[in-house]
Amino acid sequence: MSLILLLALSPAFAQDDAPPAQEQVMTGGVLFLGMESDPALYPTLKRVESTELLPTAVLSDADLAALTRLASELEAVKPLADEFDGELAIMSRLKAATDGVTAVRDEADRDLLYNALVFQGYAVARYFQGDLATDPAAEGYRGELNETVVPQAWIDAAALDPSRAVGDELISEEAERLAFDEVRAQIQLAPKATVRIFGAPPGTMVVVDGGAPQSAALGVPVAPGRHWVRVEVDGESVARESARLSRGQDWMVEVPAMASDLELLAAALAEGPEALALQDRVVRTFSLSSHQPLHLVVDGRKGPVIYEVQGSSAIRVDQADGPQEVSFFSLQAALGVGWMYDGDMYLSKPDRTPHTKASVNAVMPVGSLSAQLRPGPLALSVGVDVGIPVGSDNTLSSGTSDLRLRAHPYIGFGVPVAQLTVGYLFPWHLGIGARAQIPIGESFYLGAATVYGYGLEQAQPDNPLTGAYQPENLISAWGFLAMSFG
Repeated sequence: MSLILLLALSPAFAQDDAPPAQEQVMTGGVLFLGMESDPALYPTLKRVESTELLPTAVLSDADLAALTRLASELEAVKPLADEFDGELAIMSRLKAATDGVTAVRDEADRDLLYNALVFQGYAVARYFQGDLATDPAAEGYRGELNETVVPQAWIDAAALDPSRAVGDELISEEAERLAFDEVRAQIQLAPKATVRIFGAPPGTMVVVDGGAPQSAALGVPVAPGRHWVRVEVDGESVARESARLSRGQDWMVEVPAMASDLELLAAALAEGPEALALQDRVVRTFSLSSHQPLHLVVDGRKGPVIYEVQGSSAIRVDQADGPQEVSFFSLQAALGVGWMYDGDMYLSKPDRTPHTKASVNAVMPVGSLSAQLRPGPLALSVGVDVGIPVGSDNTLSSGTSDLRLRAHPYIGFGVPVAQLTVGYLFPWHLGIGARAQIPIGESFYLGAATVYGYGLEQAQPDNPLTGAYQPENLISAWGFLAMSFG
């Protein structure tokens, strides 16, 4: 029964060897890993470049322009402090400039940002004074610190460096300087926020606000307020973000997939597994593609192989619009074990064989070699199975000796993974059988086979009654593990 079920299911596992009956049109995107993009392959899929998915942490011209603009705006608005309602222009222009900063490279950038925030907060405090908490126009400028409303810019400035005091070059009035010092004191006493790196490989470093790199292993404590973070792996910047943190907050910064992750993935998929689990950060990165489902193409052993990203796994896909690499000729070697029933193991020597079930039933290791031709969707095989019944009485009396080795040369016809066979089962049976196998890797198969032996009459001159010996019919079945070449 199990062999019949295997034969029934085997066409479902024949996709590597037979093209689908009807071409399926794939939709979504395709990313070529470790190989050049080929426009002729999978034309129904939208091309996706790795640069579209891997966010760069390298500073761009826009990042540098934002810092240059901030420096220019800070110098340009300082004289406005002496003009009537000049504070409105100061705080609006500096807020736009500081909000546009996307990266802080080093201590010089941090100093620039600190000075701009302090001066912006000074303009806010001077203009709104006691109405900061209630004036609708102050909505985008006020922040809350220990249930007290203060300029948000001062909170962010103090978060960059809580221990730094300012002089009259930025805050000319003593009352505002004292107010800023109070903000700094409150920030110093406030519970720290923590920068944590999610999905960080060993050795990941974190650069906060352009400072010295710190290990990401245990998280980096920072003062509540706005911060700029850069994540480095092996000296390469792989991510950067900015956020305004509250007291005690855990800020999770995700490490995206890196070029090295995609290189390792390409190497693993090139081995041809049916499915492969993906790293969490790779899954998150692939989800960024606007073309879903995303397909991956790698250069396998026999040509391009395509996978579809399904959730957290890459599943191998065999499609008619991709290359179908099918060998015309292949060799296969197999080892297995099974069972044989043959009444002749008793009848050929009844005078010296016990009359028991063990005399006619045998455990039988089997080895097999075969060659297969595939002129199309069907296949023709030529091979030989060699079985060795292992019981002490599981032999045949042949001539002057006992025969244990059972050779079965055969030819087979069917599809590559399921065939009917006919051959000669030595020493005196016509063998009719079937075999089926399913792929379990690039070159390995798990299968089962059975042979029914029809006994052929053998001349026996010393038989006084008939002059012949009529062998009984037999049956055998075994399972095997095979390796294919070609």
